[in-house]
Amino acid sequence: MRPWIIIVLAFIGLLVVVGKPSTSVHTNQPVVDQPIAVHTAVVSEPSLETAMFDFFRTHPDPEVRDDLPGLIRSLQVRTNWSPNGVSAAFVRHLDRKTGQVHSVISMDPKLVRGQDARSQLVIYHEYQHYLQWRDKTIPEETFLDVPWPDKDLTGICEQKWYAEREAYQKECEFGRRYGLLDGLDERTALASVCAASEEEFIPTLKRILPLGDPSAKVCAQAWETL
Repeated sequence: MRPWIIIVLAFIGLLVVVGKPSTSVHTNQPVVDQPIAVHTAVVSEPSLETAMFDFFRTHPDPEVRDDLPGLIRSLQVRTNWSPNGVSAAFVRHLDRKTGQVHSVISMDPKLVRGQDARSQLVIYHEYQHYLQWRDKTIPEETFLDVPWPDKDLTGICEQKWYAEREAYQKECEFGRRYGLLDGLDERTALASVCAASEEEFIPTLKRILPLGDPSAKVCAQAWETL
């Protein structure tokens, strides 16, 4: 065979080998994209104490904002977390171990974490009870933990009515002044009380109070005579 023919045949064979597509898999390359691990930091909620003082710091009433935190820090007013359906309550609590009586504001934790219009109104209301006790406009026994002595029940219920009527009147006025009533759910008891006309305010309050206040249930019958 002539030499030039051999060279041509060899060149054609080389083209066939080089041009043939590869069927091998490159194991050092991913077949599919792998998910990228993302590490996210877990942010915990602030403590209830921190949330409470943050709540007071932004309260629209200057006395609640400035006075109440100092009272709590100095233990002139104690706090108690009470997630039992009662939003908040101011009481004078007898410590049976020491015989001392302390001012206590019990609060549902949701109250200070919410920081909404209702929370601001409720705390303002309980602060009014503290002022009633501090200024002695309402007798101290009115704020003592229930049960109350049967022999004193009529007088205590009468004073409790005066205390609640004044606190709700001031709470509703406060809500109107700062535009907080617009932020209330219309179906709530507080919204109903504050929306009542002057003639309907007292009947509405007498009807609604016993529904959510355990101590008011004790006095519901006595209030009918007032």
